[in-house]
Amino acid sequence: MSDNRQGRAILWAMTIIFVVCVAVVMWAETRGNPHLLAFGADSSINMEGKESRFGILASSLYAVVTTAASCGR
Repeated sequence: MSDNRQGRAILWAMTIIFVVCVAVVMWAETRGNPHLLAFGADSSINMEGKESRFGILASSLYAVVTTAASCGR
């Protein structure tokens, strides 16, 4: 009963998936919108739907955390 290997394996898998999701969302949010760039608009930073007092990276982290924790957004 004291074997915790399966629990640790699940925790590590969830942690790796979470870190990858945070990295992908932060990367995607800082890239801008290529469709708007084609029209000549300055969309190097997409602030639509972001909390301006926190910025893009913190808003991206918040989005992933609320999705991972299923606490709504």
